[in-house]
Amino acid sequence: MTHTSVVNLKRGERCDVYMGRASSAWRARPLLDPGARWNGLDGFYGNPFPAMHGRGSALGHFLPWFHRKVATDPVYLERVLSLRGLRLACFCAPLPCHARIIADWIDAFPEDWAWAFLEVVRRQAAARSEVSPRSCSA
Repeated sequence: MTHTSVVNLKRGERCDVYMGRASSAWRARPLLDPGARWNGLDGFYGNPFPAMHGRGSALGHFLPWFHRKVATDPVYLERVLSLRGLRLACFCAPLPCHARIIADWIDAFPEDWAWAFLEVVRRQAAARSEVSPRSCSA
């Protein structure tokens, strides 16, 4: 099974994908290996919950948000699943961080199961977006 790792940008470690907010992406650009499908510089993978009240608080909010997001947003889920086996970069590692939560979630499931889950999420999203026909009376 492929291992998804988390590296620290402050240490100058090479990476495949930046996992932080767009406002700090400039710091990651020189360390990114070229050719990544999505490099994360747009802040797509950033934790939407700032650590203003401590890392634990931000991670406590992130975890349920992340579980809801992967269960309901097929675009987000597909991009998260594409991170399998890559080096995810943040400023926190080796401290607990949202990139580690994502990496552990990806690696917890066999790859074929993960892609089957994506198909389920896609079907559910499509079903939610269907508008039931309404009868109109004149």
